[in-house]
Amino acid sequence: MTYAVSDIHGCYDEYIKLIDKIGFSDADTLYIIGDICDRGKKSVEVYKDLMKRKNVHVIFGNHDYMLLQSVVSLLYGTESESVSVWTDNGGRTTIEQILRLSDDEISELIEFISSFSKYECLTIQDKKYILVHTIPCDFTEDKSLDEYDINELLWGRPFYTKRYFKDEKTFLVTGHTPTRCIRSDGKYEIFKENGHIAIDCGCVYGGKLCAYCFETEEAVYVP
Repeated sequence: MTYAVSDIHGCYDEYIKLIDKIGFSDADTLYIIGDICDRGKKSVEVYKDLMKRKNVHVIFGNHDYMLLQSVVSLLYGTESESVSVWTDNGGRTTIEQILRLSDDEISELIEFISSFSKYECLTIQDKKYILVHTIPCDFTEDKSLDEYDINELLWGRPFYTKRYFKDEKTFLVTGHTPTRCIRSDGKYEIFKENGHIAIDCGCVYGGKLCAYCFETEEAVYVP
C-alpha cells in the first residue's frame, strides 16, 4: 500500500502508533509531506526513524527547511535571520534536541534533510496525485511546480474552495494548514473536496495524526 502522512511536528509516539496501526511493512511506501520537526518534543527521534527506512520519501515542509537553513548557518558561522525566524515558529524544542547530538549525528541529519524533494507525483488506479506541502493561492496548473520558488510551496495558503486542476482525477495532497481551519465542522479529520486532500489533522495541537492510503482512499487516525 501507498500512504501519506503530514505535519508530524515531533509527535514521535503518535507517529510510531500510526505506523503500527496501518501495519506498515517493507512492501509498503510512505510519503511524508513535510513538517517533521518543531513544537513537539521528539523531532530528532522521528528523523532518526525515517532515516532507517528505505521505503520512505520525504517532501520539504517549511519547518524542515527552516531547520536546514538555520543549522547550516550556525555550523558555518554565517549571519542569517533564519535562526530567529525558526525559533519564532516553534523551533526552540528542536534546537534543544539537536544540541544533544554528536557532530557526526548532526552531519547525518543535515545530509538526510538536504535530500528532501519539493514535491512528488503519483499515479495510482488511474488517478494522479500531486504531493506538496502547500501551494500559493494563485497557483495555476499551467505553471510547472518546478517554476515556483520553494518558499511558495512551503508557506502558501491555497483556497480550498477552488479546484486548481480541471481534470477531476487529479488531486492536490497537502499539509501545512490544519484541517480544523479548513473544514466547516472544525473537525481534526481529512478534508477531501474540490480536488484537495488535506491531511494535516493537527496532532501537535491536540488533534490527530493521519495516514492516508491511496489505494483504499481511506484515512487512519491516531489521536
